[in-house]
Amino acid sequence: MDVIDILGVPASPYTRKMLALMRYRQIPYRAIWGSHMDLPKGLLPPKIKLLPTVYLNTAEGKEAIVDSTPIIDRLEDLYKERVFDHRMRSYDF
Repeated sequence: MDVIDILGVPASPYTRKMLALMRYRQIPYRAIWGSHMDLPKGLLPPKIKLLPTVYLNTAEGKEAIVDSTPIIDRLEDLYKERVFDHRMRSYDF
């Protein structure tokens, strides 16, 4: 299983949401603290510069994905264990 890079800032609620999801789903990840202004070596800027940015390994190299809902949807497709349905509401139980 590949380690997923997550670029974000500690104070961002969306970055914290992604990190919590990764811990819950037990998906290996590496938190990279920073922004698109000074990208770490080896990371490409996403088309839309939003945080967090998740970098997934693909056949073509690393793919940058932004916006937590599409990120969660993509992770649901890649990692079937411990699925988290973010569309479920508390009253749906």
